[in-house]
Amino acid sequence: MKIKKLLRFIPAVIIMGIIFFFSSQTGDESTAVSDEVISVTAGGDMVGTELITVIVRKSAHFLEYAALGAMVYFGLRGFGDEKNRAGVLFFRGFSAGCMP
Repeated sequence: MKIKKLLRFIPAVIIMGIIFFFSSQTGDESTAVSDEVISVTAGGDMVGTELITVIVRKSAHFLEYAALGAMVYFGLRGFGDEKNRAGVLFFRGFSAGCMP
């Protein structure tokens, strides 16, 4: 039974791996990925525009960590009996306070 609860954290570990992968990229590699996203979503003429680049990068960063928070919350819900409720609430408050 406990193994089943721990398996709920696998999505969070996968998101952590994705975050680590993107964080290990060089600046040039990261810029190339951002430019590709901009060219697909906003059109090729917007590539290199400072404002659009900042919006894409900050949005990606926010979404990565929002997904991680959601997956950790999903994992913690498996331990949702009353004595663990305080831990879940603490984690939610702490993670919300860490958002930039």
